[in-house]
Amino acid sequence: MNVSECLGSRRKGNTCRPRRSRPDDCMDKSFAVADFAALIGNRQTLQTYPKEWRRQLTLVTTNTLNPPLIKTAEQICRSGNGFLWHFGHGAVHKGLDLVLEAFASMPHCRLHITAGLNNEPDFLKLYHRELFELPNITCHGFMDCQSAEFRSLLEQCFCFIAPSCAEGISPACAMLMKSGLYPVLSNNCGIELPPGCGTILKNCTVSEIKQTVEKLAQTPHTKLLPQIQACQQTALRLYSQDRFKQQLSDFIDKIISQNNRLTKEQI
Repeated sequence: MNVSECLGSRRKGNTCRPRRSRPDDCMDKSFAVADFAALIGNRQTLQTYPKEWRRQLTLVTTNTLNPPLIKTAEQICRSGNGFLWHFGHGAVHKGLDLVLEAFASMPHCRLHITAGLNNEPDFLKLYHRELFELPNITCHGFMDCQSAEFRSLLEQCFCFIAPSCAEGISPACAMLMKSGLYPVLSNNCGIELPPGCGTILKNCTVSEIKQTVEKLAQTPHTKLLPQIQACQQTALRLYSQDRFKQQLSDFIDKIISQNNRLTKEQI
């Protein structure tokens, strides 16, 4: 059980079943025989791996589609006042428990949630009130991120929150930054932010999330615009499919150049 899960069980007096990948003997055996390995992540991600594995690892970017809406400056300023939590499975791993508890005590702040939580009945039971009974929180369930419905949701929101405890490079965060939402995220999301732009949560506590949300809710979109645009341009540049293809191609070339028995076609 990770730190977030331990704290969650303490706060609610219950425990959710862990839903995450974790290293096993196969990883040790694989790295023992591997000369090279590609890691979707940044330097922060790399530091979470054992030192003896790092020499084989080459960092590559995430491969994420563009969102259905890439906001212009005018659209950013006209965005609604909503906050968005957008992830797949692993609600506690991605910090949804923390976000729900923060917004439950801020009825004046609007939270939208897009996630397929049907396979997490223990979490649904534990947070039923926050998910379904509070007027300022809407759980939309799974949503196709290329749909008109999701585009409409992007128009209603100006900020996304991602206090995840572990990622490579989060495709969800990368896509929302491309759209033009202000990022509030953990360092573990693997996302690069321009200096002085966006918010990196230091501790990912409920109180820290509340303080951050309260401050942003009182800040005009026009004042956040320069930060949002800088983050948007960074995401469009760093997390494109073209850049992913190029970095993966460079990785394969690196393997071939150091192993004359292989060709790109064989790989």
